[in-house]
Amino acid sequence: MDTLKTDDLAHLAGLDQLVDPGIAMDLLLATKTAIRNGAIALSESITPQVRGVIHKHLELSILFHGQLTALMISKGWFHPYHVTEQFTMDTIMGQMAIKVGQMPLYPDEPTPAATRLESQ
Repeated sequence: MDTLKTDDLAHLAGLDQLVDPGIAMDLLLATKTAIRNGAIALSESITPQVRGVIHKHLELSILFHGQLTALMISKGWFHPYHVTEQFTMDTIMGQMAIKVGQMPLYPDEPTPAATRLESQ
């Protein structure tokens, strides 16, 4: 089995600066989904005990959403009050995701796009 050397991943240096905003946005969207699903579950629950548990979960999800939003704004990863800036950020992140998807995992490996072209 081949071993992974530090040099093998050198071409991925700085990738974390691109990945962190994407992970944070995914987490923000998942939190919004949890809030929406929690509100639906709360409206459909019958017993006071179940309603209490769901209500507490919903409160914590809303609190977390606020904290994560504040963090993302402070880092410049999210622009909820400036639609044009957010659109620009989303476009850049989309383009970067495409570039990352085309990068070889190892330097000597062909890119996924090149592999697809060779198989045609």
